Amino acid sequence: MTQGVLNIDLSLASGQFWLELAASDDFSLWIDRISEDLNRSAFNGFGVLESRPVLISNLRVWENIVLPCWYHGAGDLTDAELALQTILQRAGLDIAAHSDMLAMLPDRLDVMQRRLVALLRLALQDARIWVVEEAWWRWWHDPLCAEWPLVKVFLQLPMPQVLLVISAHPAPAGFECVTLVKSRDNEE
Repeated sequence: MTQGVLNIDLSLASGQFWLELAASDDFSLWIDRISEDLNRSAFNGFGVLESRPVLISNLRVWENIVLPCWYHGAGDLTDAELALQTILQRAGLDIAAHSDMLAMLPDRLDVMQRRLVALLRLALQDARIWVVEEAWWRWWHDPLCAEWPLVKVFLQLPMPQVLLVISAHPAPAGFECVTLVKSRDNEE
């Protein structure tokens, strides 16, 4: 049996967790390893938000948002479209303006639009575990970012059962610190 990457099993946990890595660590590598662990134990009940969101370039934005949710059996595409419209409306975002964005290919999006797409995809997944880079947590809590669409969307979403923030900084109050488990499988 392969040793898990973290000192806790997120699929069995509940709460807010913080993983502090060295600034020189490859965050993407550790997110991938944590995702592999969760794929084995959480049955796709997790979502990832990286500061540089990953989108499938040959799929339209709409498809990048709804296909993972649909593929994992969370409903039909009509339900996903209605859920997406509801999320945008609750966040006070202009549905017509975002409809144009949803029809684009990802390479036409700016960085903030790509991040919004990643958050909308996570929102539709209704994942009970979120693995996020610290930048997301900071944006959500920074009053200077309050008008950003991705903050408006976040504020109307229910919090996941498990929030794991990956950072190069120490944990703020309210988070349980987790660590990497050193094993042959988990060493770089």
